[in-house]
Amino acid sequence: MQDSELSTSKLPPAKFLLPPYAVLVATLYLWSYWRSFSVDVFEHISLAEVVKIAAYPILSAFFFSAIGLLIGEVISLEKKQFSEKSQETAFTKFMNKWVGLIVGVFFLIFIILI
Repeated sequence: MQDSELSTSKLPPAKFLLPPYAVLVATLYLWSYWRSFSVDVFEHISLAEVVKIAAYPILSAFFFSAIGLLIGEVISLEKKQFSEKSQETAFTKFMNKWVGLIVGVFFLIFIILI
């Protein structure tokens, strides 16, 4: 094995690093924000609330990325329908049939979460 293969194989996958990183960022954010008001926020909240505070930005980033992906796919499907009508794949048939429902469900979930 080469040195580059050996060094990257020892690194843990990102799925194991993301949760501790998110909790660390949320903890530092809470501590730095409330410290300016001379309040020790960790006397008033539990670790579960810190995890919840860490999860909201991750979920919102995923949600908006998914919406952007869907909107981009819809736009590209509309362009492809006019230019390549004969080359419909199973995915384009699925998106043509269900895109309205998928976008509607995403917007409904977004409104519920707000």
